[in-house]
Amino acid sequence: MPMSTFDVIVHTDGACSGNPGPGGWAAVLSTGERQKEIAGRKPHTTNNEMELMAVLEALKLLKRTGLSVAIYTDSQLVVGWLSGEYRAKEPHIAQLVAQIKTVVEGKYLALDLFHVKGHSGNAGNERANRLAQVEAQRAKQQLQTLVSWDHGDNDPEGHYIIDPAFGSK
Repeated sequence: MPMSTFDVIVHTDGACSGNPGPGGWAAVLSTGERQKEIAGRKPHTTNNEMELMAVLEALKLLKRTGLSVAIYTDSQLVVGWLSGEYRAKEPHIAQLVAQIKTVVEGKYLALDLFHVKGHSGNAGNERANRLAQVEAQRAKQQLQTLVSWDHGDNDPEGHYIIDPAFGSK
């Protein structure tokens, strides 16, 4: 189906530095001449979770109901999970799929899913990929910053001890 037949076109992608590891998600939403980019990150996640998070956050952003929405993703799993072709086995993935379906139903969205080959020159997918990669790197840097604060002196409950002398009598 041509892209122009939809009210909203969404290109999504997720990225992970290690799998699991720090990750990022991104979506590029287009409505006619208008475009919006959104992205986020999580310190410990999987690539599949980030792929789904991009779809969820993009759909949550839509203010109007009854829209026809095209989701373009390079994840065959996302297409399979959301179309009902695949069943998510991991609880956190099943929960994200359920949240997406709740948003779709609650906003009366007509959702069409399209798989695009990753890194194949699709401009929307390439942009979403770059944004997701940036967020994954930011998540990784945040973790490295936290680890650099801790020189191996954790308390038994796992709290970071930045200065072991701090608070001592």
